[in-house]
Amino acid sequence: MDKSAIQDLVLKNSERVAFKPKRGESIVWSSFVSVELDGNAVDFVKCVKCSTIFKWKSRDGTSGL
Repeated sequence: MDKSAIQDLVLKNSERVAFKPKRGESIVWSSFVSVELDGNAVDFVKCVKCSTIFKWKSRDGTSGL
């Protein structure tokens, strides 16, 4: 599923989407939550301040966030 489809589900408050706090050493994680779709982790995070969805993989680190 692509970013725009995930963003659309978030905006519609779909029950398919859930958010989990992200734990890590970086202070950046206090501003983001990981996205789950149908109970499975996907390669996206959501900003807790503006609800924007960002594509993210663990190998990318936090510099792009």
